[in-house]
Amino acid sequence: QNLGKQQIPQGFTLEEVTEELRSITICHDANLTFWPGQLLSGHDSRIIVVIAQNKGTSTTIFEEAFCAGDNTMAVAAWPKVRLEPGEKTEVYILMRLPEGKSGEEIRPALL
Repeated sequence: QNLGKQQIPQGFTLEEVTEELRSITICHDANLTFWPGQLLSGHDSRIIVVIAQNKGTSTTIFEEAFCAGDNTMAVAAWPKVRLEPGEKTEVYILMRLPEGKSGEEIRPALL
């Protein structure tokens, strides 16, 4: 709800979108184009704000399943899910941060 009101949720900070983030595919649909626009980082999760645009010639409906993945915790679109040709909407994807290979947090060495 905060994201739709252009507010940063408590516990998150707005960061620059990296080239690495721009290069990965988070959402998939033949009629929509997706590109990351913002990154909000939290302690153990992050929110990626993606723009979805209908590139087709007919109306299409955004579905949360388009952005499903192993680390995806929640997906929501605002202000609309029904997109006419050329229309855009924001998609909010809450993702857990991948854990270290052992499942434990990594502490950098002091030496």
